[in-house]
Amino acid sequence: METSLKLFRTARENVIRILDGLTLEEVNTIPEGYNNNLIWHAGHLVATHRGLVYSLAGIDSELDKDFIQRYKKGSKPEQPVDQEEYVMITTAILNQVDELEEDLKNGVLKQYQPYQTSFNFEITSNEESIEFNNMHQALHISSMMALKRKLK
Repeated sequence: METSLKLFRTARENVIRILDGLTLEEVNTIPEGYNNNLIWHAGHLVATHRGLVYSLAGIDSELDKDFIQRYKKGSKPEQPVDQEEYVMITTAILNQVDELEEDLKNGVLKQYQPYQTSFNFEITSNEESIEFNNMHQALHISSMMALKRKLK
């Protein structure tokens, strides 16, 4: 589990590095040929982590239901993110790592409702949810890197 947590933290630090130095306008830009933007990907990672790792473990989401709707699988940006939401997302990107480490140490994640992903993989345990979440993040980080190249 230690390696999974290290990968989780590293992935989230890479998300912050991708966003670092960009304007609010740039993170909200949807380049031609794309259907989302950089901040949508970051918000999607926040929402998906909460759903995969916590909601399916029977723990209520601390995220606003509207936020989850805006960033869930299959969604796309409907309006630009303002500074307040940008700060919330970028703060959550790193805070979720600390929260998960603490919750694992304290035995908060005890049960898991199996979930069939669109990747054709069934998640059956808390450990698998964390590992799958890392893979999911890697896919989105790759998309974010491509999006950022389109901006520059």
